Amino acid sequence: REIVREAKLKADAQAKDILQEAENRTAMLLKQTENEIERLKKKSLEEMRQEIGALAILAAEKILEKELDHKEQQAVIGRIIDETESSKWQN
Repeated sequence: REIVREAKLKADAQAKDILQEAENRTAMLLKQTENEIERLKKKSLEEMRQEIGALAILAAEKILEKELDHKEQQAVIGRIIDETESSKWQN
C-alpha cells in the first residue's frame, strides 16, 4: 500500500514538473514569436519607407527633369524618411 502511494505521489510530482516545463516552453516560444513579429514589422516599415522615398525621387526627377546623383538621392531619401516618421506609415 505504501509503495503504491509513493508511486502515485512521484507520478503526480513528475506530471506537475512536465506541465510546468511545457508552460515555460510555451511562454518562451510565445515571446520569441512576438519578438520576431515586431522585428518583421519594423523591417517591413523601413522597406516601405525606402520604397516610398525611391518613388518620390523618381516622381521628383520626372517633374524636375533632373537626374540626381547617388549622394543627392540618399540625402533626399533621408529627408523623406524623417518626414514619414510621424506619418501613418509608422503605425
